[in-house]
Amino acid sequence: MQQSFDDLLDAIKNDISQEITGHTRFQIENFIIKAEPTDYGQYKQCVKELRGREKQCRTINEEIEKLNTKMKSGDLEPSEYHKRLSEHQILLEDIKRETYIFYDIFLEIKERIDLENREELEIEYWNARFEKLLLTHWISGAPLPISLIESIQCLPSDKCPVVQKMYNALTEVRSLQMLEKPKEAIEQQ
Repeated sequence: MQQSFDDLLDAIKNDISQEITGHTRFQIENFIIKAEPTDYGQYKQCVKELRGREKQCRTINEEIEKLNTKMKSGDLEPSEYHKRLSEHQILLEDIKRETYIFYDIFLEIKERIDLENREELEIEYWNARFEKLLLTHWISGAPLPISLIESIQCLPSDKCPVVQKMYNALTEVRSLQMLEKPKEAIEQQ
C-alpha cells in the first residue's frame, strides 16, 4: 500500500532537513568572490555580501518578533505559528552559515591587501575588471558596448593599460572593417 500524502511530506521534511538551501562554500568562493578579478575586488564583494546578510538577519529577526507577538495575542493559530517560525529559522540558519563563510574569506583577503593604498587598489581593480570584460567580448566576438568604451575612457590612461588595449583593439577592428569594405564592393559588382 502506498503511504499517505501527509506521510510523504513528513518523510520529505525529515530527509531534507539537513540539506542547505543557500549557497555552498564552493559557490561562494568560485562564483561570488572569485568573480572579482583582484583581491581588493574580492574584499569589496565580501563587504557587500556581509552587509546584505546582516540586513537579512535583522529583517528575519524582526519577522520572528512579529510572529511571537501575534502568537501571544492569539492572532495566529499555533500550527501556523510553528510553520512560519520553522521557515524563518531555516532561512536564518542558512544566512548565518553563509555569513561565517564570507567572514572567513573576508579576513583572509584583508590580510593580503594594504588598505592604506585604496587608490592604487581601485586603479588595479578597475583596470583588471575592464580588461576581463574586454577579453570576454573579444573571445565571444561581440562588439564592445558604447557604455564599456565610455567607462574605460574614464580611467587614467597613464595608470591603466586597459585604456591602450581598448584603443588598440578598436583600431584593429576598424582596420579589418576597412579591408572588408572593398571586398564587399567588388562582390556586389
